[in-house]
Amino acid sequence: MFESKHPFGVNICNITSSPEKFVCINLECSEKKDQSFGCYECLIKKHKQIDQLHFEKIIEITAFLSQIKQKQKKKMDILQKLIIDCDSKKKQVQQSISVVENIISNDLLQQRIEQLFSSYLMKLQNEKVVISLTPDYSQQQHLKLLKFYHEDIEQYEKLIAQNGVGLQEQVDEILENYQIVTIQKFNKLKNEVEELRIQFNEYNQKLEQWERERERARARESPFMQVIEQLKLPVVFVLSILLFLNIIYSLFYLNAQDLDSGLILNQTLQQSDLNFNQMNQDQYYTNQTYNTNQTNYTNQTKYTNQTKYTNQTNQDKQSKSQNKENQLWLISEILENRSVEEFKNFMIIYDQSFNQPFTQDTYERIQKRIYWDKKDKIVCIGARENKNLRLIGCDFASEVFSITQNAYSARKSKNGEIYWYWVQQKSFGFSPNKNIVLTNIDYEDPTSELRFSFGTAKNLEDRRVGSKYGHNNTNQYNLVIYALKDSD
Repeated sequence: MFESKHPFGVNICNITSSPEKFVCINLECSEKKDQSFGCYECLIKKHKQIDQLHFEKIIEITAFLSQIKQKQKKKMDILQKLIIDCDSKKKQVQQSISVVENIISNDLLQQRIEQLFSSYLMKLQNEKVVISLTPDYSQQQHLKLLKFYHEDIEQYEKLIAQNGVGLQEQVDEILENYQIVTIQKFNKLKNEVEELRIQFNEYNQKLEQWERERERARARESPFMQVIEQLKLPVVFVLSILLFLNIIYSLFYLNAQDLDSGLILNQTLQQSDLNFNQMNQDQYYTNQTYNTNQTNYTNQTKYTNQTKYTNQTNQDKQSKSQNKENQLWLISEILENRSVEEFKNFMIIYDQSFNQPFTQDTYERIQKRIYWDKKDKIVCIGARENKNLRLIGCDFASEVFSITQNAYSARKSKNGEIYWYWVQQKSFGFSPNKNIVLTNIDYEDPTSELRFSFGTAKNLEDRRVGSKYGHNNTNQYNLVIYALKDSD
């Protein structure tokens, strides 16, 4: 910063004895030192000799430095505003991430966002330092200061803002990948609902079929009961009419006899009541017998179906459990020259040639795809040549995708004798012991056939399968990443 009144040495012109404190701010004149600096009289004389008279561009050095200082302050203000805006934007993004439940973990996403914003903020801070170190005036620094003087502040602000736009695009891309995971979760739930709807329709169809079979069974079981059911109401109706006629006849007969015949009427009524009660008892017995037979048939059918369903469910559970247990042997060691047929219970997550570029983002997208349902699956990573898996290592995803920091030491798996590493922006892989040497890929023990290393920096030379290194020696292989199929 220019703090003193004259932060430069003022010499006296040998010709005019005037102070040499004037400069020409014309860019063309700046290429000739004898035309850009000196006393006022000498500068005018030199400009007349070359027919370039622009008196308004010959100013005192103090005025020149004052205007540079103003531009310097404007630049500092622009950078400070961008730093404040960037810091505020970072907090907003991190807060929006923290309130949403991530399918995998918020830590990885927060870490990526922090790295992006920190890198951008560091660039802005460095730019401020460079501007604050603008040198004092001297003939040697004249051209540099003159370019600073003529720099367009608006253009500078647009250029700095474009870097901020690039940062926002990177943040949006990361958040978009994050949202893709959320959409995958939604689609999974949607598919589960659709499967339940299909199962519900299937159960309804089975129920309707069972109802039809039950009706046919009822028809075959007791034709006599169907006849009784159909004749029940007509018989009751006929008996009621007969009883009524019998009572009417008795009343007429009573009118033809003397008063002592009342006893006969009472006896007749009592006998009619007995007959009617007997008829009701017979009907009740008939209905009870029919209902008992129907209940026994229904219970027997229900018990048979329930037994079949229970046996089938137990068989399915036993089969699925056995399927997962049968794969646990894979994570006990590093495997060589295995057939792909041994991995038919695995789904293919990635299967591409070693000739394809592979980046850190590619590996992280694979990680998200494996963790889409939050389950710690068995994952296998290795090299395939046709139907032969030349070298492959298997473990739970939580072991395979754990980030390591040490380029000389791999992390031992909790499940077997295999050591994993994933050093970001370098490589990932496995080894038979903890010793590794990562420049980009592992160069420890060059003759070992049990080491696998794959670079994440787009360099096709960063490949290792056993004792083979580089693109020419490994381009016949495909990088394969498998995940055990869901057994729930």
